[in-house]
Amino acid sequence: PVKSVRENVFTGLIGALIGAAIGAAVIILLGRIGLVASISGFILAVCTLKGYQLLGRKIGIPGIIICLALIVITPYVADRIEWAMVIKKTYADMGVSLVDAFRLVPDFVKEGAIDKVSYIKSLGLIYLFAGFGAFGTLRSLFTGR
Repeated sequence: PVKSVRENVFTGLIGALIGAAIGAAVIILLGRIGLVASISGFILAVCTLKGYQLLGRKIGIPGIIICLALIVITPYVADRIEWAMVIKKTYADMGVSLVDAFRLVPDFVKEGAIDKVSYIKSLGLIYLFAGFGAFGTLRSLFTGR
């Protein structure tokens, strides 16, 4: 008899968080060197899903929901951290901390200090490629290709 592998949601969550952190780091690093980091969205999705699968042993509906939530949240947070780093560096002489700069990002976008179209376009590309990465990875996990 073949023993079925059971999904471990807790360890899968840990794996997905590690994968999302790797993806976030890629988004931030590529953004810091001036690249539109769309490929980083793909990397984020793959790392998140594979991280869940590696530590969770199997990915089912709970794992998919957890991973998709992280794939939606992480690009926004990582992109905002990257912008906060730019703001902090620009206003370092005024004592702006990274936390303060993180809070100021929406105000900078609203006031036009950060070009709204470029901001949305960059974030949109990350999400687009994250969608491609998620779709491709989920398809390969379930079809074995």
